[in-house]
This record gives sequence, C-alpha cells and structure tokens, in this order.
Amino acid sequence: MSKKVVLLLNLGGPADLNGVEPFLVNLFSDVISFPWGRLGSKTLGRLIARLRREHSRNLYRDIGGGSPILQETEAQAAALQATLGDGYQVQVAMRYSPPTIEAVQATLLQTIEAWDEIIVLPLFPQYSFATTRTCYQVWSKNRALGGRATFIKSYHNHPGYIAAVRELIKATLNANAGGEGCHLLFSAHSVPESYIRRGDVYQAQIKETVGLVMKGLPNSYSLAYQSKVGPVKWIGPSTKDRIEALGNSGLTTLAVVPIAFVCEHLETLQELDILLSEFARKAGIVNYLRVPAVGTHPKFIKALADISIHAARYAL
Repeated sequence: MSKKVVLLLNLGGPADLNGVEPFLVNLFSDVISFPWGRLGSKTLGRLIARLRREHSRNLYRDIGGGSPILQETEAQAAALQATLGDGYQVQVAMRYSPPTIEAVQATLLQTIEAWDEIIVLPLFPQYSFATTRTCYQVWSKNRALGGRATFIKSYHNHPGYIAAVRELIKATLNANAGGEGCHLLFSAHSVPESYIRRGDVYQAQIKETVGLVMKGLPNSYSLAYQSKVGPVKWIGPSTKDRIEALGNSGLTTLAVVPIAFVCEHLETLQELDILLSEFARKAGIVNYLRVPAVGTHPKFIKALADISIHAARYAL
C-alpha cells in the first residue's frame, strides 16, 4: 500500500562533545556570507567553528554533553505517526547534523515505490531565512524528489499550536501559583536585522503568534529575542536586556515563554534555564519560571497532523 511520507525537519545539534565542531562547521559555513563565494564561506566557517569550539563544548556540558534535539524530534515524530496512522510514514531529518536532509533524500529515492507523496514539514512555525529557507534550499537541490513533495512554509497562527502554547503557560502558572500577577516574557531566537530588511517575515509572524497566544490571558507580557551571534546587528530587544529592565522596575515574578522553539535544546536548557535564570535572580527577580516548549503536547501534535493532511493550504 502506498503511503504519504511526512518528513519533520529541524536544524540539528551535536549528539556529544565530539560532534560540536562538525556541527558548528556546517552551521557557520551556511549562515555566513563571504565575498569569495561558497569556498570562502566554508573556510571562514571552519575558522569560526574552531574558535568557538571550546566555548560551545562547555555550554553542551551544562546540559549533559550533547543536544537532545534529535531525541526530542523523534518523540514528536512518534506522536505524529500515532495520530496519522498507517496511511502515513513519519520520518526525521536535520539540516546541520545526522540524519541529514541529503541522506534521508537518498533513502527516500531507494524506497520510492513504497510511497506516493512527501510532505516536508519544518518544525519552525514561523518562516525565516535562517530556518525554513535554508532547509528548502537544500531540499530543492534534489530534483528527483522536488515534484513529488509539498514543502510547508509556516503555521505560526495555527489554532492548535496557539492553544498548546497557551495551555502550557496556564499549567506553569498554576503549578507555581503565578496567576494573573506574573509577567510573561516571550523569548524567540533572534535573526540579523538585514534579514528583515530583505523581506524575511519572521519577526512579523512572531508578533502575530504572541498576540494570538495572549488572547484570553490576563497577564502583562513583552517580547524579546535571544541567541545573538557575531558582530552584525540583530533584532531586539535582547531577552537579557528585557529581564534586566523588568527586574529594575521592581518585578519579582517572571515566566519566560520560549516561542518559535518547539522542542528543548541548547537555547532553552542552557541559555534560558541556566544563564538567564541566574541573571534574573541577580536582577532582583525572585520567582523565575520557564514555560516548556510545546514538544509532544497533544494539541501541537494534532496541529502537525492537520497540516500534514491539508498540506496544500500551508505550502511554500
């Protein structure tokens, strides 16, 4: 029986400390533009990866010696498989670490008689040059699969995704007696300002997502951006600066909501849970709460199933 393949895409991460440098090489070789073209970008990417290797290894040591992003994505794939049933086959691919997009494409070509359609579903609700577009650029290089695939662009306003985030906020506040008096700080991964000037819709979609999540919630809230890398100007305000300003204003209870992160990885487990929680306490915030990423929340998985079934509505 022919099946539809649903391929969940994520950026990836090192499985252990030995994988940190190769992951950084792949990442920086892609995101850094260099006047001498692809060769120059790869050369500069290797240099930056070597310079940042030990610092990055220390960050991964803080969360157990590697990224859990593959296991997190595989858990989402298993939950989605159970929801979609036998007519679908859910697989996983990563942009910068194994199993790579290219390797999974090769496997799909070898088993082409077992399926009749591919839905490529990036685990980035908001479209960005830094995430969805770079995955699409790699995917589209394989012309043998291009015509048989529907590539999902974004689903930042899908009701199921919005409901999952809102329910996790409510559960976190209820569990910690935060209630209406807790300020919500939505934290998204930042991108260079140049992306936005060139037409990246990421920031606009982040703002729309946050606005939808807040409907029906009585809390005060703000939006900030984390994980800036390098000397170029990135969109802000930074999450760290916003936490400092909130602490200086006398705020004592804060819940940070990772938005645009759909599973736990370095940016949530190390940056939010360790680095910024310590900074928050120093800034005078006594109760620092962190809302989990949507992960395998049933409403998020049902949203992914709905997107998979009605893929044409969300296509790039």
